[in-house]
This record gives sequence, C-alpha cells and structure tokens, in this order.
Amino acid sequence: MSYPIFRVSAVALLLLLIAFLPVQAAGAGAADKYFSRAIKYMDKGDFDKAIADFTKALKINPYLAEAYYNLGLIFGKEKHDYENAIVGLSRAVQLNPKYAEAHNSLGEVYRIGKKDYDKAVAEYSEAIKIKKDFAEAYYNRGIAFFEGKKEYDNATADYTKALEINRNFAAAYYNRAIVYMTKGDKTNGCGDIARACELGMCEYAQHVKSTGECK
Repeated sequence: MSYPIFRVSAVALLLLLIAFLPVQAAGAGAADKYFSRAIKYMDKGDFDKAIADFTKALKINPYLAEAYYNLGLIFGKEKHDYENAIVGLSRAVQLNPKYAEAHNSLGEVYRIGKKDYDKAVAEYSEAIKIKKDFAEAYYNRGIAFFEGKKEYDNATADYTKALEINRNFAAAYYNRAIVYMTKGDKTNGCGDIARACELGMCEYAQHVKSTGECK
C-alpha cells in the first residue's frame, strides 16, 4: 500500500504556531465550548467542522492536550494526513507526557503512515509504561514487531499479553495465529484460528480449512 509524500502543509504550520500563542482573554469557557462542539462534529463524522472548532479552541487556549489529540486522530484516521497527525499527537504528549492514548495513536501514525517501526515501537512502549493494562497498545506493538521488524517471539509475547488483559480480543488471537503459522507451529496456530473464529473472525479459519492446514 502506498502513502502520500510527507509535506508540511499550511494546516500543520498553523498547528505549530498555535502551540506558541498566548491564552486569549476569552478564557477557558469559550475554549471548552468550541472543544465540546468539535467533539459533537466528530461523532457526526463532520471532520472539517471538527478541525475548525478544535483549532478555534486552541487559539484561545493552546494548552488543551485533548484538542491536539483529537486533531491528530482526525488527520491520521480520517484524512490520512500523517504529517498533521504527528504534529497534533506530538504536541498532545508534549503537553501531557502521561497521555497513554496519544502515545499509542502516535505509534499508529509512525507504523501505518511512515513505516517507521522503531519509532512506533517506542511510542507503544511508552503507552504501556504509563498504562500497564493497555491491551490495544500491546496488540499494536505486536503488529509492529511482526510486520516491520520480523521479531516473531516479541510479537507473540505482545499478543499473549493483550489476551491476558482481554480474553475476548479476537484480533489478537487472529494475529497470534498468523505468527504461529509463519513459524510452522500449526498446533498453536490452528488453536488460535479456531478461537478467533469463535469470537467472530472466521476468514482465516475458512482459508486454512480449505488448504488442509487445520482441520
């Protein structure tokens, strides 16, 4: 899959400038109103209006880590504008270094958008350090270890940890099965494939049954 070339857009530059603006006299109340309305726009899928309102909130109060976080999510997941996503999420963790979800999302941008697996693993690891039971961060780090770094044992360990936290994490069973099958461990692989199917992810189960790899 190809990704857009990274360029610093006008919006990215705007976000960088916002970080250094003084808090305006309108106060936190006005910023909160823009922030709340932006969240409603996000829920409705109106992402352009959400961006506009988050930006207005940050012009009033440039210390709203949550606003930068949500901007990062919109740019990364909805706009596939990874440069802006990195700007927003990086500012969120700069303002709040203990923001586990922002570290995890920043890892996603590095992994998916930039194919920078070392930075992705570092961000996932920071999220896990902050939030010990962060199953999604373990899962995402497992993907980075498997896809980008070919560290199969580390990937297996992370998927296993995710499943210790959430025994019904179908995608973790599914992905751990892929690692096992890649390593030639059909016993554990077929077991995980069956469990993933029990939880609703049956595509791989249908494939291995058709090939005779699993009964």
